[in-house]
Amino acid sequence: GKMDPETLSKVVLQEDEKDSIKLPTNRKIYAGLYTDTDRGVSCNGCGVEYSCARSVQGHLSTTKCGFGEKYRKAPRTNYSHLYRREGKVWTCLACEGVWGSD
Repeated sequence: GKMDPETLSKVVLQEDEKDSIKLPTNRKIYAGLYTDTDRGVSCNGCGVEYSCARSVQGHLSTTKCGFGEKYRKAPRTNYSHLYRREGKVWTCLACEGVWGSD
């Protein structure tokens, strides 16, 4: 039988759509699991900041924050904002106490 133009256009459109099906991008796969920030991106599960989307996606792939099995490791404590180093001399920024290294 002959198809009317409206039915024919629907069939052609469906055939064209099959060829244009795209796999989701990483950004779509990880959507909702991290947030863009001023300094990069932040994991919505644990709040850790990363410099780029690729880094947080690696984190999400391996931790329970996303699709992995691992728990996130505790971040290393950074005290560098509490002292100043000049050669082998360290100075506490709070009390100006000085000590040597080595």
